[in-house]
Amino acid sequence: QAKVVCIGYECDLALLEVEHERFWEGMDQHISFCTDLPGFGDSVTVLGFGKGGDNLCTTRGVVSRMDVQPYPWVKGMGRN
Repeated sequence: QAKVVCIGYECDLALLEVEHERFWEGMDQHISFCTDLPGFGDSVTVLGFGKGGDNLCTTRGVVSRMDVQPYPWVKGMGRN
């Protein structure tokens, strides 16, 4: 099971938190997440579902621009 941490309605995205560590058992690759925003020139890997697609896509690149904007659809400090 997982619980919803945050929902991005406009971008059709939800951040989930897995309740049990056993969910990750048998995964053959380690996925790590950073807690800070990447900086200019940092290498990044992005996972997601492309528009109109049903399969997970992986894209790698370098941060060349960053715009931070408020997201009005998030309720109560990122938790809804």
